Amino acid sequence: MLCLRTVSVAALGLGLVAAVTAGPAVADRTDIAVVIGNRDYQDPIPDVAYAHQDADAFTKYLTDVAGVRPGNIIQLRDASLGALVGVFGTRTNHRGQLFNWVRRRSDVVVYYSGHGVPGQHDRRGYLLPVDAAPDLAELQGYAIDLLYGNLGKLSVASVTVFLDACFSGESPQGMIIDAASPFGVRVAVPEAAPRVTAVTAAGAGELASWDTTAGHGLFTAHLLHGLYGTADEAPWGNGDGAVALGELSAYLEDEMSYCARRHFNRQQHPGLHNADPARILARLGGRRLAPPVARGLCIEPAVGVFPPPPGTVFRDCPDCPEMVVLPRGDFLMGSPPTEEGRFENEGPQRRVSIDYDLAVGKYEVTLNEWNACLYDGGCDGFYPQSFQRHNYADQPVTGVSWEQAQSYIAWLNRKTELRYRLPSEAEWEYAARAGTVTPFHTGRTITTDQANYNGSISYGNGPKGVSRREARPVGSFAANRFGLHDMHGNAWEWVADCAHSSYHGAPLDGSVRDGGNCAGHMVRSGDFHMGPSVVRSAARVPVGSDLDPNGIRPGFRVGRDFTIPRTDHSPASLRPEQTITRQVHSWREPHTGMEFIYVPGGTYVMGCDFYGSYCISNNKTITIPLHPVTISDFWIGKYEITQREWRAIMGSTPGDDSRIMIYDRTQGEWRAMKEGSPGDEVTDDVLPVHEISWNDVRQYVQKLNEMSPYTFRLPTEAEWEYACRTGGLAELSIVPYYHSLNYNPPPLTPVTETPSNRLGLYGMPRNVSEWVEDSFADDAYVRHAARNPRTIGPPGSERVRRGSYGPKGEGGGVCSIRWGTPPDRRDSYTGARLVLER
Repeated sequence: MLCLRTVSVAALGLGLVAAVTAGPAVADRTDIAVVIGNRDYQDPIPDVAYAHQDADAFTKYLTDVAGVRPGNIIQLRDASLGALVGVFGTRTNHRGQLFNWVRRRSDVVVYYSGHGVPGQHDRRGYLLPVDAAPDLAELQGYAIDLLYGNLGKLSVASVTVFLDACFSGESPQGMIIDAASPFGVRVAVPEAAPRVTAVTAAGAGELASWDTTAGHGLFTAHLLHGLYGTADEAPWGNGDGAVALGELSAYLEDEMSYCARRHFNRQQHPGLHNADPARILARLGGRRLAPPVARGLCIEPAVGVFPPPPGTVFRDCPDCPEMVVLPRGDFLMGSPPTEEGRFENEGPQRRVSIDYDLAVGKYEVTLNEWNACLYDGGCDGFYPQSFQRHNYADQPVTGVSWEQAQSYIAWLNRKTELRYRLPSEAEWEYAARAGTVTPFHTGRTITTDQANYNGSISYGNGPKGVSRREARPVGSFAANRFGLHDMHGNAWEWVADCAHSSYHGAPLDGSVRDGGNCAGHMVRSGDFHMGPSVVRSAARVPVGSDLDPNGIRPGFRVGRDFTIPRTDHSPASLRPEQTITRQVHSWREPHTGMEFIYVPGGTYVMGCDFYGSYCISNNKTITIPLHPVTISDFWIGKYEITQREWRAIMGSTPGDDSRIMIYDRTQGEWRAMKEGSPGDEVTDDVLPVHEISWNDVRQYVQKLNEMSPYTFRLPTEAEWEYACRTGGLAELSIVPYYHSLNYNPPPLTPVTETPSNRLGLYGMPRNVSEWVEDSFADDAYVRHAARNPRTIGPPGSERVRRGSYGPKGEGGGVCSIRWGTPPDRRDSYTGARLVLER
């Protein structure tokens, strides 16, 4: 079973050597197996959807491949604690049913699919029987180290344990332990006992997944495919007809880990314990059997690549560019001598064939997509000047060199393990023409209603138009016949080819032309400055490596190959409308009920990325310079501290409640809390505490830490901004304030009535201004550390407030805005949220 969890250990004992043939393999008749599938748990524990299917598929592997006699398989379905003890024994007596069945030459296999939980006090991992209470694991669960210890006491040749279970206290339906600690995801993984070789389905602290398409756990599905022979194929195996442990491990690391990252946006890596990589797991002879697991999200045929049909639109990840699959074909590249506005380097014309599968970016790469690269530590930390000029996340990025465009593509390839690149000149023109032979894909003329260029100049018999003097958001104009936007104008676009003065000697197969003046490369499409003759399909301009600040400032769009070795990583199985979302993990502090959200660490560019007054606080430009910062994982309050949570620790609540606004559903209007309109009961558990100083919050945190077994603190301003920007996902600073009634209420607002971002955090950056840990300094960003920065000033120095108050408020709701305030000042609109210290 795979779910939202840390899989502690799937131990693979390697004594069973099987022949994968058309019939059962010949194995020692003393081999014994235990197969456990725990699916149906008592309420309110969620069921493990695929535990029975996993157990049945593994049983089939044992009989069809490993050659274990059906009578030698102990099958436990929905096992109780008594059943587990009866098979494996207790801490003082290991002589259970399994002990009685084995002989000295036996190879033992144990498979478990079901829930696992962390011990609330000892942090050990436990198998969860179906009749157990998760929060009483130390009393009612079966400890993993006990399982390994008792199996290690058996006098047998080897032991195999496939342990596919959750040890984080989580499930796809939420936490299975009431008020479970997030430290559960760090359960200590015991080493396997002698004669037990372990293969972990996921590392400590990692989450794993179900393959809902296959109807199995992601680990189990890939494990069985590997053992049935896929792991022996290139590039993981040597094709010698046997599956070795090292081959299986390489296959799981490559394919299972990729699938988890692509489809679930999480890390999941197998590991080995007490393992010999050369140990043979299965010998493949005769006609291979098909695995008892259907094709799922990522398990594809061993050979063959099947790209989606032409016109398919897809993304390979949430922050990846949207791509369009082009049809194969040929076209006449270049322009005839009679074409108006023709440049000499556009000839001679020749027919070029694009006889291969290719996808091209539907749009130019945007500021938002470049920002995602920066937040993830890519793009060499380069912040293009276009960020300073534009406030639109979907405008094309411009002012990047050819090499900087390549750094974005390198990040994209690392992220997806696919083959993105700049298109060749031939591919770009083929995509721009979209089957036409005229100067534009729109025909013999073009208008500024069809593209963004300098409309003060006309072309042919076409009319003059407007000159917008800036790039427009991508997709503002209709697409060509291939479904591609802005192939004429808007932004110059880099292609892969080196600069050449003509097409003499150019390839005819669509490939990149190297050589020539590779101190420069070609750009295509023109931009909003250029007249219509420069935005023609055939127009081409060489640009040097060193960009002239007053000259051409290119952007780019990407291409994508489908000829991927060893497996099909194409988006064929990803529906165009399918999206991948980040899972939200939350935890509630038991004393106050304060809810915390897990924020995965990452790298982002800290500081103001907007031009003008947004970057100014206290009449100073204290939100610059922009600088990359790496943040470790942390847990932060889902809401600002509420009045109830404050009073639970401090005994009383500061602040003037007349400023709190609630919605009276009987009257259909907002009103002050103290007006007491009937029909709308609002308790203070949703009202933000305010009028608190930084010193007040420090006292609150001190008392909370004395009462709670956990440790809390204020967030650093780097953590706060990272969380406000949705944890490194591509989202620019300004978060629009909204309400379901399309009405902006006056300040202040109950925490549950504020908008949430994609991490599930409410009120960031706008409801009350929030204290953070750092001391205030105008030049803090100049001196910031690259990892987890924090500014420490002398006692009594000003402290930083983040965010703004009310629906509009100071700073307009910008994540990067910061204010310096004396630590003893109690502002009417200042509150706080906390971080759970790890």
